[in-house]
Amino acid sequence: MMAIDLKDVITETETLSQIASAYTEMSEMKIRNIRAQYERNARFYIEITYIYQHLMLTAANRNLLPPEGENKVLRVAITSNQRFFGTMNLDVINTYEQDSANTPNDKIVVGLTGREYYQAQNNNSIKEFIIFKKDIPDTEETENLLTKFHEYDKVFLYFPRFVTLLRQETGMIDITYKPEAHQMEGIDLDFIFEPELPDILDFFNNQVRTVLFNRTMIEIDLARTASRMLSMSGAHERAQQQLKAQKRQLNKRERLIRNARLLETVASMQRWQKI
Repeated sequence: MMAIDLKDVITETETLSQIASAYTEMSEMKIRNIRAQYERNARFYIEITYIYQHLMLTAANRNLLPPEGENKVLRVAITSNQRFFGTMNLDVINTYEQDSANTPNDKIVVGLTGREYYQAQNNNSIKEFIIFKKDIPDTEETENLLTKFHEYDKVFLYFPRFVTLLRQETGMIDITYKPEAHQMEGIDLDFIFEPELPDILDFFNNQVRTVLFNRTMIEIDLARTASRMLSMSGAHERAQQQLKAQKRQLNKRERLIRNARLLETVASMQRWQKI
């Protein structure tokens, strides 16, 4: 490789290194913002579930809850549309399949990579595939998906969970949270409810599902961003290592060229002296 060509390669590597570094910094900023969103969602969830617990147990004490029957279960695997997250999507699907095996439940898969996986496996066990325009759904897409959950007593989401910047794992959550009777026994809010208490409970039931779903999507975004940041950080480090090797090679070639030119000059002077 000529020295000029090697300089072009070094320039390209420096550009790639700068791009990777910029993406790493952007990911770090995004992680801080996502964490702030998650904390706000967590505070709101604590507040709304506190009220929901009181309403549920008040309704139970007044015999207003419908009798419990066989739970209708839905399991939802959330994968990405893009393929830049290592084994994250496959890990979600593997856990999802293990929990779904030999159990009576409906199955929905979200994301393009998930759909492609099941199509490649010729697996027809999925009730429906849902593809968002982007990896994180907008408000309309969220509402449409949550509407599909209404008929189910249990809805389990399988998703990539953020643990640390260096570690993500598959998480599972039931977004149809309902407080257990032993959590606050004997509670009875001595109020007249308007609208009727069952209608209020239905509203809070939908709100809790919405809050937990949004919380899950925030955590997914956090895990994917952390994974992308690690990839970009690794790319930046590899580019820096390549730059060092390429610059050493360039310096070596430039020394060889200078030495060759010096030898050529000395040889020319010797020839002139002999004439």
